[in-house]
Amino acid sequence: MLKKKRTYYGILFFALLNLIAFKSESQPTATEGKLDLSSFNFKENKFVKLTGVWEFYPSKFYNPSDFKKGTEEIPKFVSIPSLWNKALFPDTKKPNIGFGTYRLQIKIPDSINIFALRLKRIETSYKIWINNKQIIEVGKIGNTVETAYPQQKTVTKIFSTDKTDLDLIIQVSNFKHRKGGIANSIVLGPADQVITKTKQARGYEIFIIGVLIIMAVFHLGLYIVRRKDRSLLFFGLLLITEIISMSVNGETLLTYYFPNTDWLILKRTDYISNFARVTFFALFFFYLYKPIINKYFVLALSGINILLTLFVLFTDLHTFSFTLFIFLILSALTLVYVLYAQFKVLFEKKEGALIPLIGTLALLITAVNDTLYVSGFFNSIYLVPVGLFVFIFSQSYSLSFNFSKLYKHKEELNNLISDIEDLKNDLLINKSFDIYNSFEILCQNMNADRAILFTLNEKNETEFKANFPKEEFNKYQEQYPQGTIIRAIKHKETVIIHKTSGSSYYNKNYLTKYPANSSLTVPFKVSGQIKAIAYFETNDKKHSFTKHNGQVLEGIATQVIGLINSSDLFIKTENIQKNLEKIIEARTKDVTNQKNLLENQKDEIEAVNNQLTEKHEEIQTKNTIITENIQSAGLIQSALLPDDKYLYTLFEDIFILFRPKEIVSGDFYQVNEVKTDISEKNIIFTLADCTGHGVPGVLMSLIGNDLIKNVVINRKIYKPAGILNQIQKDIAKKLTQSEDTKKIKDGMDMAVINYNPANYMLEYAGAKIDLLILRNNKITEVKADRLSISAERHKKLKDRNFKNYKIQLKKGDVLYLATDGYQDQFGGENDTKFMKKNFKALFEEIGNLQFVIQRSRLLKTLNKWQGKNIQNDDITVIGIKI
Repeated sequence: MLKKKRTYYGILFFALLNLIAFKSESQPTATEGKLDLSSFNFKENKFVKLTGVWEFYPSKFYNPSDFKKGTEEIPKFVSIPSLWNKALFPDTKKPNIGFGTYRLQIKIPDSINIFALRLKRIETSYKIWINNKQIIEVGKIGNTVETAYPQQKTVTKIFSTDKTDLDLIIQVSNFKHRKGGIANSIVLGPADQVITKTKQARGYEIFIIGVLIIMAVFHLGLYIVRRKDRSLLFFGLLLITEIISMSVNGETLLTYYFPNTDWLILKRTDYISNFARVTFFALFFFYLYKPIINKYFVLALSGINILLTLFVLFTDLHTFSFTLFIFLILSALTLVYVLYAQFKVLFEKKEGALIPLIGTLALLITAVNDTLYVSGFFNSIYLVPVGLFVFIFSQSYSLSFNFSKLYKHKEELNNLISDIEDLKNDLLINKSFDIYNSFEILCQNMNADRAILFTLNEKNETEFKANFPKEEFNKYQEQYPQGTIIRAIKHKETVIIHKTSGSSYYNKNYLTKYPANSSLTVPFKVSGQIKAIAYFETNDKKHSFTKHNGQVLEGIATQVIGLINSSDLFIKTENIQKNLEKIIEARTKDVTNQKNLLENQKDEIEAVNNQLTEKHEEIQTKNTIITENIQSAGLIQSALLPDDKYLYTLFEDIFILFRPKEIVSGDFYQVNEVKTDISEKNIIFTLADCTGHGVPGVLMSLIGNDLIKNVVINRKIYKPAGILNQIQKDIAKKLTQSEDTKKIKDGMDMAVINYNPANYMLEYAGAKIDLLILRNNKITEVKADRLSISAERHKKLKDRNFKNYKIQLKKGDVLYLATDGYQDQFGGENDTKFMKKNFKALFEEIGNLQFVIQRSRLLKTLNKWQGKNIQNDDITVIGIKI
């Protein structure tokens, strides 16, 4: 019934708008600057609008004396109200800028001698004479932009005359606004009637503004109380901007109470309030219909209006007045978009959607009415204030409706929470672990006559847990309506049957035996999964189960599941307790037997323990001796390596990073000075990486060290490739015991350089150890042969010799030799090898540094890369400066 009334009110309102809009007015109009009102009935019509065709003298200021003398030019005739155009000012590029004189000769009845004029918008300053007497001046007229001063106000002026002819002359100038001329009709009538009209119009606007102020304060107050609902905030701001807009338009109340208000401030306030209105209008509906109104549309609209506001603040009026067209387009788009959202809400049958829609339609229709009226399509009146008033009240109704609905929902929620807490307390007071007792409490709270409780297993099958009354278990469990249970499980929602007699879930035989009037089926969910389900029936024909009953039971789902689990646990505990004594008795016998057995074994364990202690001490002693021997071997190995001071005498500069994995190392290096045939001293430097590390590595390094000395010193082989080839032969013999035994597979990687300091000539050969040469901060790699020196080679590699390289060095070159321990070290974020690529890049980065710093950087980089990983292999890095 209420919805029908709202519809009737909406139809009545739009019919009223239609009657007002198309109300006909039969009034005389001026022709060629003359208007005959001598027979006009002012008592019946009260006043007349001075519309029609007036005389106009563009770019001329004529006083009454000029017309008496007859010195005026031939006038042009213009319709009033109208704005200046090209036809009036054909000789200027800006026809809206300039000045001129309007004239209208009026015949009036001789029965009235006190009249009044009512004027609204004349752009932008003017002066008025009636019968040779100046009666009004608004702003200051002038024939240049410097001499004219604009002003806007609504004026009502009383004047008296004893003549039946009125000579009305209006001088107008405009140099600031985009539009010039008489924009609104001038009203003439008996003084008392015109003053009454002015008071009514002014009182109407004051009343509207007062109502808007109250509504704005009310909605902003609501927002302060409830900050989550931002639609209240933006509706209040929309009302404030509308108040500002009304105060600078219509009756221009701002200039009525503050006559000296600057005209430009007035105009800027008008334009900025327009942009703010559209923005707050969109934001209000965005928060009201948030899922429907697009966020990016509102953001874009707000951004455009902010830019337009800044444009208005920092440009002159003639420039920023063109933003009015943008404002109209944005307003139309926003209004249409909001209407779309409101119709969508209405079609979704949401409660309270019709009244706001009627308000928005009222605003749209009145806006169209005013646009068509101003454009001259039909005779009407300004209706936007009425439409706006209806719009604001309808939206205020919507907000109040939502707020009331929210408050009602809050009360219902509080009642629900209270009932849930009461039921929880009733369950807590019951200290029994019997699920039947707890379920009986639920049934009594629901006023149920019969009920049954199930749990759901992993296969989604129901398992009986309890029923009410308990004595009807056997009969009732087999006959209850299962359809509601299946539906509740399928849809995971509460099922309420208000009238079982009209439901397909119940048959006559069942209702004859169990006269149920209403039923309630509630799934008990935990984390979205149904764990249990309860079915209730009541025979009471006056009261049926409600949604509130279902919500209360859903609210205690966790407690119900907890009670079921506690009951199951209690039953299991009772069963366990019954068997516990038998288990304890059997275990006691076992423990006694085990105790006797343990006592018998105690002596044996003590004897074994003493033997283990003796063996442990013996192992510790041997371990100490072995460690001391390895440390001695390490000292011997260090003694065999060349002395650092000796090395500094041979080269410009040298650094050695020698870092064994254990106490002794499988890496070693050797240097020998030899004389060639031409009596020049050459330096033969060898770096080797023996198979393995620790003790096996150091033993192999001793063999290698001896073989190198034998080849270089005794055999006098100086060519690096020859040295490697000879060592390959010697180690094969050295590590072969007999023909019946297999050859030892151990060996070594090696690099040999023969350097002549006199001519910077270098010879090099390598067995898997490459030579790196740094020149001009760039590394050049000389690849070693991919062969190791080993007692046992593959058949295909058995007769292969090492390659000898000759390289002409330059002063300042740096040579780098390194075993594979550094580049094979695991570490970094992904626990990978350091890799040769990074190793070479590191040399290019640090190659121009002093050798002391280079060695330090190598160690620092290695430690950072290695992190908490263990060292993989022996590490040796040697740098030689030429």
